[in-house]
Amino acid sequence: MTLCGSYTTVKFVRIDDFRLGTLRLLLLSAIVGYVIFIEMAQLGGYLESDPVEGVVEFSLKEPTHDNCDPYKEEGCTNAFQSLNELKYCEQADANARNSTGDYSGSVYPCQIYESVNAEVVRETSLIVWTRATTYNQTLVCDGLSESESTTCPRTYKNQDSSPHRPFYIAQSEAYTVLIEHSVTASKICEDHGLSDSQSDYHYACSAQASHYQGRLYSRNEGLCGEEFLNNNSYDDLRGPTLQSSGPCFIGPNRTTKGQDFFSIDVLLEGAKRCPCVRPRPLILVQKNRY
Repeated sequence: MTLCGSYTTVKFVRIDDFRLGTLRLLLLSAIVGYVIFIEMAQLGGYLESDPVEGVVEFSLKEPTHDNCDPYKEEGCTNAFQSLNELKYCEQADANARNSTGDYSGSVYPCQIYESVNAEVVRETSLIVWTRATTYNQTLVCDGLSESESTTCPRTYKNQDSSPHRPFYIAQSEAYTVLIEHSVTASKICEDHGLSDSQSDYHYACSAQASHYQGRLYSRNEGLCGEEFLNNNSYDDLRGPTLQSSGPCFIGPNRTTKGQDFFSIDVLLEGAKRCPCVRPRPLILVQKNRY
């Protein structure tokens, strides 16, 4: 039976136990430490976050004198090595091929291509030709002639009974891949707008690519050791500590404007453990900028 004017209240219980009290303090300390040191200090939980959108552009360049840009600098000339000195080329001198003694791959004729003819650029990838085969074909049907089929079962036919021999793109391993990149955080840009000076955008709206550097991960012991001698092999993606053995992180070369680029031979070496370099098709895939 509930009396008129009755009410409920909280009942407090005091626990006089040293062990339970100590356990409670340890648990509370752990929670406070996790929030302060992990969530806030390490993970930046007190900061505003927003997904970052990146844009990347690849540029392939053939070897040039003084690493100049043939499309922007007048007088820039190519610096291809002589075909008779490339051990994988059919044009190589016998003495040059025998003197190296470390190439056991296929030998084909070599042709000199500039970068515009040796690349296929896609939205998120760059395809670099290192070996190719050409075919001579004749147009046999295009649907314009009344005597031809309107469906054209075959539009072209090969002129030769057998395909031509493959050929290598000469010194494709010496080509370089330039990586131009930028990132934006649209929500933060909209929230903050311009900075106090009203002259520069918020830092998240115009991140300078030259302030960041990507590194190439490699398990190749030989490449790591070689780059270590150039002070360019690290034990971490961002750390300053050098590493002489694999796996390691290889730093890119830098242009005078602070842009990153890698040579094809370094990319090939970084993708395999074999210390030899053989020309072969290469596909580079990049979804985010360095």
